[in-house]
Amino acid sequence: MVHKKLKINASLWVSVGHVFSQILRLGSNLILTRLLVPEVFGLMAIVNIILMGLAMLSDVGIGQSIIRHKDKGNSVFFNTAWTIQVVRGGALWLVCLTISFFLWLSQKYDLVSGDGVYSDPILPALISIVGFTAIIDGFLPSALFMNNRDLKMKRLTIIDLVTQLSSTTIVILWAWYSPTVWALVYGVLFGSVLKIFLLRKYLVGMKNKFAWDEKSIAEIFGFGKWIMLSSIVTFLALQGDRLLLGHYISVKDLGVYVIAFFMVTAVTQMFSALIHKVWFPVFCDIARSSKEELENTYYRDKLKLDSFAFFIGGLLMAGGSSIVHTLYDTRYADAGWMLEILSIQIAFGTGAALGVSCLMAKGISKIGYTTMIARLIVLLISIPVSFKTFGLEGVVWAVGLNFIIGLPIVYIGLAKEGLFRLKKELFPLPIILVGYFAGSLI
Repeated sequence: MVHKKLKINASLWVSVGHVFSQILRLGSNLILTRLLVPEVFGLMAIVNIILMGLAMLSDVGIGQSIIRHKDKGNSVFFNTAWTIQVVRGGALWLVCLTISFFLWLSQKYDLVSGDGVYSDPILPALISIVGFTAIIDGFLPSALFMNNRDLKMKRLTIIDLVTQLSSTTIVILWAWYSPTVWALVYGVLFGSVLKIFLLRKYLVGMKNKFAWDEKSIAEIFGFGKWIMLSSIVTFLALQGDRLLLGHYISVKDLGVYVIAFFMVTAVTQMFSALIHKVWFPVFCDIARSSKEELENTYYRDKLKLDSFAFFIGGLLMAGGSSIVHTLYDTRYADAGWMLEILSIQIAFGTGAALGVSCLMAKGISKIGYTTMIARLIVLLISIPVSFKTFGLEGVVWAVGLNFIIGLPIVYIGLAKEGLFRLKKELFPLPIILVGYFAGSLI
């Protein structure tokens, strides 16, 4: 079973790494919003969403399969998983080229027009070039997941920070010299290449080679089929707002919305990193050895996570506008009220994510799919209706409240496994009021 000291050490490295990562992101964002126009962020938002969508649409849970696999010495399994990952990366880039081509044709024959993002003539080229990162990322070594499995987070965290710092420097210098969207594009490419180099050179673990074992493939796809379905609907549920808004609103307005979304994800990604890099491996280890201990560990850690999430969520709900007005110029002022509404997802989405992780550790990978499909259905209905009825503000409310939809489904899943305790779920809820009061003082 995972040693408590090892878990604390891993949590500290993930937390410290994420804090420094978000400081870098915020600092670069503040600089770039002064060097670049909002339209640039709108364009890159669509490019990133398309690439993320393709990655999630083809996600068969390779990393999770490696972390869950019982035999740490099974090189055939890990090399097969790595081979699948490499093939997948090449396929994703080909899909990017295909999307770029059909988007270019649509623009040429006026199938997309108006002020929407999809009518911008530079978008097809951006998708094809940034899409090449799929090939690069396909060569990520399986040692990355093995070190995560063993909670050896120090070197992984340092490599991530060095990569981010280096690519951020490239982006800022390029944007200062030539303030166009290409500064962001080549920064992304440089970061992907540098990360592969650092992982292969400095990460301790097996060196991958191509392999194709049918038994290993069956195991990966057997566990990963629900993860793949979950990833598809997760992408649509989490990114569908911007894909739809790309049709309804201008590039500039989308760029402002992206800034608000960036500030929310700066917080949610920290919680997500802790859940996936620390708690999921811990839950997997406990589920393998002592299922009775899983409930105690889950609620003990959930109390800490929920308390922090409720406080931060409440603080941003009250003080989001003041924070945006302090950090950004008047072009991004509307991101303030958007941030206050979107912060609802920080408070109520984090606990649900931990519950999904706990159930996945028990092999119930279907729970993520079920949760996200419910959210997706509500999102696809609520966004067009909200935009038509209330405009952009209605859409932001629809996105902010959407995270609550999955909570009952997670609770039902936990209850079926004998892990749900209503009193423990509600106990930290009043902390959101403390956070709201603190935010009102900003």
